[in-house]
Amino acid sequence: MNDYSRVMRRALGNGALASVFALTLAPSSTGGQPLRTTHDMTALSPATADRVVRRDLLSILTPIAHPLSTGMRRRMDDVELAVRPYGTRFPGLCRMDMLEVKYAPVEAGPGIRDPRLQPYGLESRVWYRAVSVPRAPVNDYRAEAYIWSPECDSLAGDLSWFSAKDEDEAATSVNFLKAATDAVRAGKIEPASCDLPRIERRTCREVVLAEGDIGRISTVERCAAEAGLACYRIVMCGLTSFEVTGSIPGDDTVGPTEVKTIKVGYEIVVT
Repeated sequence: MNDYSRVMRRALGNGALASVFALTLAPSSTGGQPLRTTHDMTALSPATADRVVRRDLLSILTPIAHPLSTGMRRRMDDVELAVRPYGTRFPGLCRMDMLEVKYAPVEAGPGIRDPRLQPYGLESRVWYRAVSVPRAPVNDYRAEAYIWSPECDSLAGDLSWFSAKDEDEAATSVNFLKAATDAVRAGKIEPASCDLPRIERRTCREVVLAEGDIGRISTVERCAAEAGLACYRIVMCGLTSFEVTGSIPGDDTVGPTEVKTIKVGYEIVVT
């Protein structure tokens, strides 16, 4: 289970998002209030703008469906609120924003759980999920219709989402992983290295084909590569990791035209 899955298990129940989406189908999900143009928004008084924007924020937040938990900590330090998923410029790639409301005690108490808490700040995180292999970006900056993706709107429950620097990195890394697993399956390449636990009984090729599911990505990041090549390090939910090196995508493509290498490893988590 990745970080996102743990967060969602705390904040949402299976199917909780589905019930929200039934009431908030895009793009008119403003709690029954009329949609406004840019002219309308900029003409609002400060007091009205404050009320409208706060209402709009509440309209895109998904409900908390479980009792709050401190996890492995004793004191409540934060509470996560998820924003409903929406589409990105890359068809097949969805995005989920997470807001973290931060709390701190305002007094001393006999026990760490006894002091009263007060909210004091916000942090945000971004998560991605590929419902299919992301395709070339849609540069529709006037209408931005890709945001109202039915594929992303329908996502619900405790799914695996992954972190990335931005949507470009997210989309490209998924394509690199898919191209690499396809190349291994077709016998075009073999894993260049294989650093797995001794208890692993599968071959490196079997691990690539079994674990390289784009729906189980946990995190991605760029890695060092030779000139003219790009490298992506992709960690899966089961802690298997892949380093995929391939040709740099062109302006109108997302994935590599050729995969050079794939290295297989395993993440060691220290708690």
